[in-house]
Amino acid sequence: MKKEWKSNNYNNVRQIVEAHTHMSAEEFLHPQKDPYLHGLKEAVQFVKLKLRHKVPVHIVGDYDVDGEMSTAILELALETFGGYPVHVRLPRRFSEGYGLSMKIIDEISDGLIITVDNGIAALEQVKAAKAKGLSVVVIDHHLPVRNPDTEEIILPEADYVIDPKAIEGSMFSEYCGAGLAYRFAKALLTEEHPIMNNLLVFASIATVTDMVPLIGDNRTIVKEGLEHINQRDVTFGLQILLDRLKLNHVTEEDYGFLIGPVMNASGRMLDDGPIDVVNMVTSLADPANPEFIRKTMYLQDLADELVERNEKRKEAVEKDLIEAENIIREKTLMNNNPLIVYSPNFWEGTIGILAGKLAEKYQVPCLVFTKSSAKGIAKGSGRTYGNIHLKYLLDKASDLLVGYGGHAAAAGMSIKIKNISILQHRLKSYLKTEAGDTESTSFYDMEISENDMPSLIQEIETYAPYGVGNPKPVFRMDNFACSPVAGKFYKDLGENQICTKFTGRNLTAIGFHLADDYKKAGEPKIMNIIGTLSRKKFQYATTIQMEILDFENAEDHSKSEFYMDLEKTLSFI
Repeated sequence: MKKEWKSNNYNNVRQIVEAHTHMSAEEFLHPQKDPYLHGLKEAVQFVKLKLRHKVPVHIVGDYDVDGEMSTAILELALETFGGYPVHVRLPRRFSEGYGLSMKIIDEISDGLIITVDNGIAALEQVKAAKAKGLSVVVIDHHLPVRNPDTEEIILPEADYVIDPKAIEGSMFSEYCGAGLAYRFAKALLTEEHPIMNNLLVFASIATVTDMVPLIGDNRTIVKEGLEHINQRDVTFGLQILLDRLKLNHVTEEDYGFLIGPVMNASGRMLDDGPIDVVNMVTSLADPANPEFIRKTMYLQDLADELVERNEKRKEAVEKDLIEAENIIREKTLMNNNPLIVYSPNFWEGTIGILAGKLAEKYQVPCLVFTKSSAKGIAKGSGRTYGNIHLKYLLDKASDLLVGYGGHAAAAGMSIKIKNISILQHRLKSYLKTEAGDTESTSFYDMEISENDMPSLIQEIETYAPYGVGNPKPVFRMDNFACSPVAGKFYKDLGENQICTKFTGRNLTAIGFHLADDYKKAGEPKIMNIIGTLSRKKFQYATTIQMEILDFENAEDHSKSEFYMDLEKTLSFI
């Protein structure tokens, strides 16, 4: 299938993790907990004073999972400490756009505004809020505005700003918005407060879905958050959602591919949808309340609705993916790096997901644009691939963009439609100069055999959770022999049969969108495969699974002893 496979020549998982994370295994496994955050202590004291005086508090979050979870964390923490309700205001994706807007400020007459997962770039908005006599605390993890001439950082004129990406002095700067909100809540309530475990779960979900590096305190948040969610130490509302998703054992992959998309869908499909997610997860159990049964039924219906919105989101993405593939084929874009695709027909709420799917398939950073409400302006979303920092890449074409922002893995932007082709040429030339022409090569970290299970999987789990900043080790396994099940050596699974499953001696192997390539290769019963390993738990059964990233037909090579024995056995059936 692939032209060339190259090995990184590591001998064990420890070496792989040290190479990927650029730190020693000891440093990686035992990060400092609660590292110093510049401005946190002072901002918490300021907010405590406001809460003690019963000042109206307004949380302004965002419409993605990080914004929803960071809002939920602050809402529960502030109401727990203050003893009175706070106001939650999420921006509307389609009618208002991202972040703290002048419209939101106009709605607020007095009190304290706390922005979370936004605010660092809202210079004029914060200035207007202060002019109205409002207090403002900004909690954000995005990059700050810089003076275009001097590159000097310009901070919003808030009472307090917590953003380790904007202000130097913090010992760890890779939190997402919910990670910062969790640190704020912990400083407000102390870690021993019973609700903190629930808030930790929220932060762990957002840390994975917002694609921040799973190192340092982020690793601690996700690792401990997974422990609590699997002990069902969660809010009543989140428990109902987990039940609806039929999740018995939750992994970081479930955060990224199941829970996260369901939470994200409301903000992608409905203008005011994200508040439903916040209301769902912040719902607490009160069996003594006469309305408890009615509330439970309402939350069950809401969980159904959230899942249904995600199904509609999937349908929208599939429809746009077909159009995107047609555009790529017709305009011969498949070899472009980065890949940039524009269509006025793409659904604005799902272009980020579309960019992610295309980036994964074509193995290059991808920007997807659709028309915006402004005449002649396209709105875009980007996802990276490999080690290319997407925000820094866009910096190389800032003069072409009407506006943009983001981080290493994802970004949003707008551009004049007439400039899209110029943007493609600019970024393509830059990447070719900086990185050279990329080879069609599959890299793997280490060679293994089926006999290495299950001791290898135990070593892999020692360094989990995996994700951005700590990618899963990639293994090569030669002469993987497929065992027949019901007379077939493979089985297509899932919606539209996008997953192909193979059964071996000590593990199963699965590949997504693999069926066509497998059939073109002659449906080999022996393969050399490259992939990642994990332990899968379903009800009471546990299996070791390899997700195939690449394969080649190995039947032309000398057959394995196992497969020759298998052929003898089959000859008598």
